[in-house]
Amino acid sequence: MYDTMKITEEENEQLLSLSRQCDTGSSLFYVDRGTDFHSLSSELGEYHYYGVKRKGELIACIGVTKQFRKMQAGIKPIYYLHDVKVHPNYRHSRAFVHLIHEVKKTYSDVDWMFSTILSTHSSSRTVVDGRGFFPKGMVIGEMVHVGVPLFIGKQKRDIRVNVIDEQTAWSFYHVTAPLFSRMEYKAFTRKNGLFLGNYDTNGKLISICKLVDQSRERQLRATKQLPISYRLINPIVEMAGCPRLPKKDEPLQHCYLAYYVSNKEENREAFIQYVKEHYRHHYTYLFYGIKKQQANQIRSSKFNVSLQSQMIGYGDVPNVSVSNELIYI
Repeated sequence: MYDTMKITEEENEQLLSLSRQCDTGSSLFYVDRGTDFHSLSSELGEYHYYGVKRKGELIACIGVTKQFRKMQAGIKPIYYLHDVKVHPNYRHSRAFVHLIHEVKKTYSDVDWMFSTILSTHSSSRTVVDGRGFFPKGMVIGEMVHVGVPLFIGKQKRDIRVNVIDEQTAWSFYHVTAPLFSRMEYKAFTRKNGLFLGNYDTNGKLISICKLVDQSRERQLRATKQLPISYRLINPIVEMAGCPRLPKKDEPLQHCYLAYYVSNKEENREAFIQYVKEHYRHHYTYLFYGIKKQQANQIRSSKFNVSLQSQMIGYGDVPNVSVSNELIYI
C-alpha cells in the first residue's frame, strides 16, 4: 500500500500540494512556499527529502539537512529534521512510521539529530514522541518568534547602526556566535538580505545581524480575515508608510532579524529602530527569535505577533541549547 522513496526536485508540485494541505502556521497566518518548494530548503544546507506515496500520491514527507555548527569540540556536522508533513487523511496511518524507518536506515551511523517544531504544527506530538519507532524527543530549547509592528512607536535618532559588508559581519559573527550557531560562510553570505552593524560611542562594533527578506522563499498569508482591531488601524499603518495589513490569503510584508550576536548587553532594539526608520515602507512587521525566558521580559503590545517553537533532540544529544539565529517560522 505504501511506497517509500527519496524525493527529488521533480516532485516539486506534489510537495507544494502536500504542504498546502498541512496546517503550518498559526491562527493568524499560514506559511506559503510559493511556486518552488526547494528554494527555502536550499537555505538550510545540504538537504535530502524522503516521502511516502500511496497509489502514486505523495501523502507524507520529511527533510534531512546536514549543517555545520559551533560545538565545544569545534565546528561539527549536525543533522536537522524538518518539513515533517503528513496528509490530514493519513495522520493515524503508518505513513510516519515508514518515513522514520527510511531516515534511520539512511543515517544509521549518525549519533543524534534535531528538529524545530512550531507549537501549532499538527504533527508536533507525533514528531516529539516518535511513536516508538524513533528515539523519544528531548526538548533542548524553546524559542519565541516575536513580530514587531513597524507602524507603531517613535523613531529614535541616537542609534549608531550602519549597513556593513559581509566580510566584516562574518569576522564578528565567527568569533562572537554562541555554541550551536550555524557556521557556514556560504549560507551566512547568501544574497537574501543585508548586514547591519551596531557601534558604541567609540566607534567599535558591538553587535551585528542580517535583515532577511523571506518573501521569495516563503510568505506568511492571512489565514482568515484579520481581527477587526487590526483592520481598523490600516489607515494608521498607511500613514506610517508601511504596506497595509493583509486580507484573507494575502501576504504579510515582513522581514526577519537573523544571525544576531552581541558582545555586550542585549541591544537588538537598536536594529529594530533602524528598520523602523529606513525600511518601514517595505515591511509591515519585523520578526526575530529569542529564547522563551527572554520573551517573558518583553513588554507586550496589542499588535505584537508571537509564535512559539521547541527545539527537539533525538538520540545521544550533547549539551546544546537553542541560539539566536535564523529560524524559519
